[in-house]
Amino acid sequence: MLKPALSQRRFEALQAWSEIPTGEWLQAEVAAQLDGLSERIFGYYFARVGALSASIPLPHLRVRRDISIAPSGTAAVIAQPTAWPFGEHSLDGLLSVLQLEFQHDPHLYLRELSRSLVANGYFIHVGMNPFALAQLRRLAWWQQQPSIFAGRWFSQARVKDWLHLLNFEVVDSGYFAPTMLIESLDSRNRVQKGVFKLLPKLSAMYYIVGRKREYPLTWIKLRPQVKQRLQTMPLANRLEQ
Repeated sequence: MLKPALSQRRFEALQAWSEIPTGEWLQAEVAAQLDGLSERIFGYYFARVGALSASIPLPHLRVRRDISIAPSGTAAVIAQPTAWPFGEHSLDGLLSVLQLEFQHDPHLYLRELSRSLVANGYFIHVGMNPFALAQLRRLAWWQQQPSIFAGRWFSQARVKDWLHLLNFEVVDSGYFAPTMLIESLDSRNRVQKGVFKLLPKLSAMYYIVGRKREYPLTWIKLRPQVKQRLQTMPLANRLEQ
């Protein structure tokens, strides 16, 4: 049974990739995955949520303004992601890297971000895979756990369901980052890479690219027989129909 997404606990989001074991390598992996995906996004405004998102280079991004948002630090806009400072339909794209894991109300977080996207705007989410082999590190209870384990890891399928409820069409997704999050194990080890190549769903991270869809209402022309029947029908019966 899935645990409720809403939590009374407050989480502190990560401020730097160095807080994660093999963080610099993970940052490079995220950048490599998003390099091709970012080419789809064009327009006027693109927002990056959190400090980790701001540090990802996206040289092929085709937007006029690239804005970073975080609750504190050196971001261009200081704001909470659950009290989003942007108006409706004001952003052409959004990037969220390891932010959902540290939200006490992930549904509210996604709703706020969705509200600010234009129709057909893109949302890119990068998260930690709860079924990754990296979870085995939690078994080392005698060691201090890295900050990344303080958050809640939501599965790719669960996040996709949330996005579908917000009228997003998932246009791309995948798993990447073959690592155990252990510094002593080289992330480029051939044996380790072979295992993850055979079982990609055991990788440490995943990405989802969603596109916000808004479908206009269309009038349905009634057949003459149905229209005549409705005109002669008592009001109470019309409501029942």
